[in-house]
Amino acid sequence: METSELFHPERTQDHRDLELFRKRTPDHGAPEPCRTILNTLFKWKRLILTCLVAVVVPVCIVTLLKDAQYQATTKILLKASRPQIALSPGGLERNVNWPITPAVLKTEMQILESPDLVQKAGEASGYPLLNDGTQESTAQNGRTLASLLGRLDVNPVPDSNVMEVSFRDQDPVRATRFLNTLAGRYLEKHVAVHRGNGDAANFFTQQAALYNTRFEKAKEALAQYQGKDKIIDLNQEITLNLTTLSKFEGTLKEIQAGIEGAEKEIGILEQQVKQQPDQISTQNTVMVNPEVAFISSKLIELERQRNELLQRYTPQSRFVVEKENEIAALRKQLEGTQQHVAGDTIISRNKLRETLSEQLFLKKAALDSIKAKRSALLPEMAPYQARLSLLKSRSLDLERLQQELSSARDAYLLSTKKAEEVRMSTAMDEEKMINVVILQEAVAPVFPLPKGLLMALAMAAVSGLILGVGTAFALEFLNTTIKHEDDVERFLKVPVLATVREF
Repeated sequence: METSELFHPERTQDHRDLELFRKRTPDHGAPEPCRTILNTLFKWKRLILTCLVAVVVPVCIVTLLKDAQYQATTKILLKASRPQIALSPGGLERNVNWPITPAVLKTEMQILESPDLVQKAGEASGYPLLNDGTQESTAQNGRTLASLLGRLDVNPVPDSNVMEVSFRDQDPVRATRFLNTLAGRYLEKHVAVHRGNGDAANFFTQQAALYNTRFEKAKEALAQYQGKDKIIDLNQEITLNLTTLSKFEGTLKEIQAGIEGAEKEIGILEQQVKQQPDQISTQNTVMVNPEVAFISSKLIELERQRNELLQRYTPQSRFVVEKENEIAALRKQLEGTQQHVAGDTIISRNKLRETLSEQLFLKKAALDSIKAKRSALLPEMAPYQARLSLLKSRSLDLERLQQELSSARDAYLLSTKKAEEVRMSTAMDEEKMINVVILQEAVAPVFPLPKGLLMALAMAAVSGLILGVGTAFALEFLNTTIKHEDDVERFLKVPVLATVREF
């Protein structure tokens, strides 16, 4: 017999069947999480309410009894440019761009929140920051400075180059005085941070003297080199020589073209002269060929005889036919004989040959003249060519000396300008002509800051609830007593027959 049956002999067969069913099936009798949570909260509701009241009430009392705080505010503008002295041809002053980036804004905010700047502003505003050297005063100064830094807020205004600086204090007048003093000290520190070394003007003055010495030496070396070959202006002299030589070369090309043209014309004239004879016939007489006259007279005689035969005979007669054959033979002979023959001829000199010969002589004379000009032009070009070769050979050395002279002169002028710019820029910094402007000075606030009672109540309520609920669940977790009939069945493995309610 099982142990459960010994303790409960009154259980029936139905109870045994129920116990056997629970053993064979998973345990579904455990309480649900929501039910457990609700039971715990309801059970420990007094503890939770007590914790809530214990946290909220003191917080409300402290908040209401807290001294009123006044907040003074000032605004500082960072301009994107500042007047800068620049000795340029356009004037003595120009604006220098100073781009305002997020990094620049953060840098200026760090300067505003620097402890040394806050300490100086606090000392000038009446805060107890005097250090007499003792450990206690040093600790007191540290606490006061930490309090000042904690009440100081520096924030950038969105989408602008403006910084908003605010300070909280119980005394509105002292808060305003501290903030205005801090803004003034910030301007001084901004100038000190962004100003260059104070010896910059002396440095540039020394550099100007050094470059002036180099300039004089380079000037003397250039003058000596130019005097050796009598060179005054290298580039201008090279240009003049090139211009003169180009004119000579143009003339020389024209002369050469004239020579080639004259030689071609002379060749043509010589060919034409060779083709013309020295003498030509100027008049010829023409006479009738005697043979033609003889044949013609004989032909007339034969025709007369034929006519006589026709009077006595018929055309078909043998005598008539023979005469006609003789007449035809003579006519054929007459057609093949030249009608006229040359008579007397008159011979004279060829005028065309004489004209061509005269032109040929003139062309040869012109060719000799052009060649003489070319021969005279070449010696005139020689000095210019020699001078140009000399100038080109000296150009590298002269350019080097001129470059040294120009570099020394530019460096001297730049150093002189920089020294003057530094001096004027320092004077402008001393007059506060910088790119930082106090856009709005702090004014003593009239109304104090809200004490934040609603926020304190909300935070206290949340904290009290967290404390109460956490304590309730901790106590519930540490409580190991049996709380429900399900605990009896889970831990003792026996069914619950009945429960007695609490009264």
